[in-house]
Amino acid sequence: MKKSFSNFLQKQWNIYSKGHQNKVNLVVHLFAVPLFIAAMFGIAIAVFQFSLLLGAISLAAAILSLVLQKKGHALEENQPPTFAGIWYFLCRLLVEQFITFPRFLFTGEWSKNLSRKRKNSRAI
Repeated sequence: MKKSFSNFLQKQWNIYSKGHQNKVNLVVHLFAVPLFIAAMFGIAIAVFQFSLLLGAISLAAAILSLVLQKKGHALEENQPPTFAGIWYFLCRLLVEQFITFPRFLFTGEWSKNLSRKRKNSRAI
């Protein structure tokens, strides 16, 4: 399991920068990923506090985050690979939100991609 998870992380990291080149998408991710992370914590707190209102607001925030990211990815020349089932979708989604994007941001790859000039970048 540990080896396969490490391979999964490495595989996602290897393709991540190529799929996050569009400046609008990069900015969208800068706001949408923290929104998703906060929403997941909100859902966890809502479960433990039995708060239907907090759960509903957090779920709406998570959905908004995913919609924004989907729209951002539509601007990319290199589209992410399709999902091979619900479990693969969930695993890839959570790893991207909690591990890969923060790593992409804090290692400076996000700012490198933002500052690069693109010839054929899709417009809004």
